[in-house]
Amino acid sequence: MEKINFVNNSQPYINADNLNGMQNNVENAIADAAENTKQEILNAEVYSTNEVKTNKIWRDGSDIYSKTIHVSALDCTTAGFKYIAHGISNLKSVITCEYREQGEETGISSSYSNEVFNNVISAISFNNTNIRIYTNAWGVVNDWDFMLEYTKTTD
Repeated sequence: MEKINFVNNSQPYINADNLNGMQNNVENAIADAAENTKQEILNAEVYSTNEVKTNKIWRDGSDIYSKTIHVSALDCTTAGFKYIAHGISNLKSVITCEYREQGEETGISSSYSNEVFNNVISAISFNNTNIRIYTNAWGVVNDWDFMLEYTKTTD
């Protein structure tokens, strides 16, 4: 944007310094609005199977990342632990885990949080390489998505 340099030319009602200051204020307001819009877009919910830096900060100052892990045909016909590689390097702490099931018969998805378990999954934990899921003998083999937010030991 080309900047106009205002000059007073002896007019009593117009002050060149005020006009130049107003122009600077408008330019700054436009720049701030553009940056705020950019941050809103970056902070939007993105469900990706790739790791995404969320621009959120955990209480210890660590950056928060997100990733969705899709599991095809998780066998929940027998009770026991299932191990699914999450592919996250340098995992420090899982902040949230939400998961959804793609229904076998109806194709309708149901969502659950890490605080409320359904009849199929009764426990979830994490280590450096896997999601450890305890499934009940529910008699289904469905697809699942696990949406994680987590911190890392290094960026």
